[in-house]
Amino acid sequence: MASVPVSSCLPGAPSGLVDWTRHMGEDDSTEVYRFAQWPIERKIVFFWSPLSIAFTNLKPVVPGHVLLVPKRVVPNFRHLTDAEVKDLFASARLVASLLTSKYKADSYAITLQDGRDSGQTVSHVHLHILPRFQGDLERKPGVDREEQKPRTRDDMADEATALREWMVHLSRSKTETYS
Repeated sequence: MASVPVSSCLPGAPSGLVDWTRHMGEDDSTEVYRFAQWPIERKIVFFWSPLSIAFTNLKPVVPGHVLLVPKRVVPNFRHLTDAEVKDLFASARLVASLLTSKYKADSYAITLQDGRDSGQTVSHVHLHILPRFQGDLERKPGVDREEQKPRTRDDMADEATALREWMVHLSRSKTETYS
């Protein structure tokens, strides 16, 4: 399958190609991952790297809000290995690019809450990656997570399927951009 040129799609991105097929999980047979104590079924995972996975969010703040975690359950950022840090942030760049393309976003946000006082509620390092649009959170000041209704696993799986299909689309297209 063809790869998408990063340099033509992302301002400031390194030159080279992204082979999205490498991130489809075909070499990983795990059926259930862990997000701290919660099971994450393969059907809601859409991105795999050697040390990280990205999956759809139970309570997204905006459409396309996903989570990226190391495969190893690690409570705090300082406990990650150097290899996990490198993999996590290289993966974050790719996932953010994928979301920006899929959702036709103006930009994106990546957040990491590390420790209870920072707002971390799940004891597993994770990045929130959100496609962003002008004014998208103005109507949700302080976004009260308690008031957000959780999605069904089927809804989460449908979004993960759509994101995997977008990765296949990008892999087949030599000219498709994803910025």
